[in-house]
Amino acid sequence: DNWQKGIPTKQYMKSMLRHCFNAWKITRGYTVTEKGKKVTIYDALCGVMFNAMGYMHELLKADALKQ
Repeated sequence: DNWQKGIPTKQYMKSMLRHCFNAWKITRGYTVTEKGKKVTIYDALCGVMFNAMGYMHELLKADALKQ
């Protein structure tokens, strides 16, 4: 639940791109591993979604503070 403390948008983007590249590699037949564990397409796509939603969350929080 550390995301509730806030994650910089730069970190969300970096992580989202890593997961996106993992998904791209997996769909092309490559095996992707992280920390010795095989990454599935589901892992990669969930990572993309989590980071996209986290990024959006941070943008909405910043917009709310402006109002």
